[in-house]
Amino acid sequence: MTIKNYFSIFLFVAVLISCSSDEDNDTETVNQPVPPTEVTLQAFEQPYAYVNDQVTLVGTNFTTNASEIKVLLDDIEATLISATTTKLTFTIPAGTSASPFVAIEMPNTNVSYADTYQPIAVVDNTKGEWITYPFYLEAINAVRNIQATGKEEIYFSTEAKREEGGGTGIMKVHNTLNGGVSIAFFNQAYAFTEENGDFLVGPQGGEFLLGSNYLSYLKADGTQTIFEDFPSNVNSWTRGLFVDENEQTIIIGSAEGRIYKSTNGAQSFDMIHSRESNTYEFLSFYAHSENQIWLAGYTFPFPENLDYYPAKQLRLKDGVWLDSAVEIDPGNRTRERIERIKFIDGVTGYASAYIVDLDTGAEKYVLIKSIDGGDSYEIVLEEDTRIDDFTFKNTNEGWYASENEIFATTDGGSSWQLMHTSSTSCKGILYNDGILWVITDGKLLKYYF
Repeated sequence: MTIKNYFSIFLFVAVLISCSSDEDNDTETVNQPVPPTEVTLQAFEQPYAYVNDQVTLVGTNFTTNASEIKVLLDDIEATLISATTTKLTFTIPAGTSASPFVAIEMPNTNVSYADTYQPIAVVDNTKGEWITYPFYLEAINAVRNIQATGKEEIYFSTEAKREEGGGTGIMKVHNTLNGGVSIAFFNQAYAFTEENGDFLVGPQGGEFLLGSNYLSYLKADGTQTIFEDFPSNVNSWTRGLFVDENEQTIIIGSAEGRIYKSTNGAQSFDMIHSRESNTYEFLSFYAHSENQIWLAGYTFPFPENLDYYPAKQLRLKDGVWLDSAVEIDPGNRTRERIERIKFIDGVTGYASAYIVDLDTGAEKYVLIKSIDGGDSYEIVLEEDTRIDDFTFKNTNEGWYASENEIFATTDGGSSWQLMHTSSTSCKGILYNDGILWVITDGKLLKYYF
């Protein structure tokens, strides 16, 4: 064989080896696995929803091909409405739990949850049924105040039951921003552990905490003002406050009847009404507007030789503070005490009161009604058990809680019907935007109309 033939064979073999190597490289390139896409679930655009509501989940690296996405809530597939690289919109499926686990399935992805991620709350809004959410708190002596800030958003303060032998029941402020699915402590930027005080969430989102002789005002922007030691009122008991739309005018009422007003957002206060005597105490404060305010309470049981101790009222009417007795059951040897007062408007209002017979010690609880702004009252309800709280939708429809029972009226208090019996004691009640809320020992109850 010639050298030329050897060289031809060598070239042929080299070409075969080269082609085989290229094919191997091509095969390796084709079979190289594609790294998975990192998908992050960041947050829902709303804190709660009802079944069949559309909700939007914000995240990263979603595919826009809706056919490749599956959204699962508690392993129940949701109906996907739209998909972008950062947002998935879908409907809440029936059967979803109150705090569902949300999972996203996409081809070749790793799904993680951002530290800011919170599961959406699915609120049961079935009409005509009592809905229960657990409320894990020690036994409640009283609910001092309830405020609604939205349809499914309420704040409420509880006073714990006192220890045997007396002592102060510690107050705590709570809120739920998702219909009761989760209940948290209110952002208490200042110590608020006294029996006497109140809270309010202002129209601009400011958080007001009122103690015995101080006011903490935490603005929505995070700045805080703490006003302590109201002039001539050190160690006084404050009962409630009013805040205007701009959170500039603030009016505070005390147990002794001293009234303080700020027109500069709690930077300074002036006393605009002083106590007239030391023979009474106010227990409840209610403001319908800056010019319509009521405080109510009782006359001290001294001197002991009086035949009658009427309830007490202080109200702002036509720019004038009027201090007067409220004679609930005149003509009898009784001691009377208004415990809560609320006005539906500037004319019609209700108050719950306690009455004790000075001779026999017999006790009764009454609900009284005024249709003239507080000039006069009449009894519309008598109970042997305490009226823990009451609320009204309008001048005709209302509810009250007494121990384990909830009663309703549709005729302004002329008649009452038992609506519900709770397994635990009811302490606070509020109607707002088609929902009746009830705070009980260990539960939050809701009823949708």
